[in-house]
Amino acid sequence: MEYGIKLNYSDLKNINALGEKLKKYDWVYFGSEFCENLLDLYSDADNILKKFKNKKICFLTPIITDRYADKLLYIIKKIFYTNNRKIEVTANDFGTINILTGRFPEVKINIGRHLSKHFFSFKKDAIKFHTEFSIYAAKYFKELGIKRYEISGYNKIPKTNFHKAKKIDFNITMFYPYTLLSTTRTCLIGLNDIKPEETIEKIKCNKECLCCDYVVKTEKIKEELIVSQNSTFVKAEFDRNMEKGLSKIKVDRIVFSVSP
Repeated sequence: MEYGIKLNYSDLKNINALGEKLKKYDWVYFGSEFCENLLDLYSDADNILKKFKNKKICFLTPIITDRYADKLLYIIKKIFYTNNRKIEVTANDFGTINILTGRFPEVKINIGRHLSKHFFSFKKDAIKFHTEFSIYAAKYFKELGIKRYEISGYNKIPKTNFHKAKKIDFNITMFYPYTLLSTTRTCLIGLNDIKPEETIEKIKCNKECLCCDYVVKTEKIKEELIVSQNSTFVKAEFDRNMEKGLSKIKVDRIVFSVSP
């Protein structure tokens, strides 16, 4: 089992607070996993890498529109042309995969938590391929060299139908303790009100999410909802006693998220 830690931009700014805790992790995950408006914060990703000289790195990317496609290319070039070590990139949309496989064939690509929903259905006690077509799609991505899928954590070993995909070699990375519920294209926090006739293209993001997250309570839902960036999460404790059983459902890497 490999162990990783996910750091948001604010975590990177306070990296010294983690101190000795970083030593126990094999991987460091950083980047903008969900919101493209935060992608420009990682324009100096090559310098960020220098803080983690002895770690394997995974750079997280969000859903990308034409507005930020060039920025993504710029960052990926800086990462891969200035470093000679094992680095992975997590993609959360098919356009990003097309960009990476077309221009950076040497890049090892992971399917991110948002994009994994196109392959798997997630329930409290199960993770399963949607349909036979989902299995076919996973087989196609294997041929592209993409074999790793990222998911949110479970508090017990979920049921699977992975036996239907015996011929497909794939592995799963599990994040904890924050479970992703939903992601939106327009931010719940940092954008001003937009009139129906207006477009979001030229709306400037205030990046209020860098200041704090929001906790939402409702009588209809037992758990507290955490609104972070353009996504909503719940916090679920991870039972370390079930680690041995995770290999049975293809999980070989566990990533602790310092914050959503």
